Amino acid sequence: MRTTLHKHKDFKTIAVGALYIIAAFFCFSMVNVVFKLKGDAYSGMELAFFRNLFSMLPVLAMIPLMGGWRQLRTHRMKEHFYRGVFGVVSLGLLAYTLHLLPLAEASIISYSGPFFITALSVPLLG
Repeated sequence: MRTTLHKHKDFKTIAVGALYIIAAFFCFSMVNVVFKLKGDAYSGMELAFFRNLFSMLPVLAMIPLMGGWRQLRTHRMKEHFYRGVFGVVSLGLLAYTLHLLPLAEASIISYSGPFFITALSVPLLG
């Protein structure tokens, strides 16, 4: 039995999802361009701070729509803290890398991260 994508009952959902992911990659690319252009004037950590600051605005706008602050309650504050620290440091290093390397090379290295994580997962995690 052969099923085509157009016969799938959720074709509109799939199409909208594909458009969202294309828009997300476009936005991430634009952030990398801004990092590249502003790398001379600002440090990587400053660029990471402002990227996170402006990213927080849509998140704060969505909190009431998603059920309020109660939905954000956690029992793993220590893990969230470490994740935040590592996220900010990695974004700062990415901004600094974009300043040092050509945009295409830095993007390729950045997007190859999942391959390195997969390759290192067995030796590091056992």
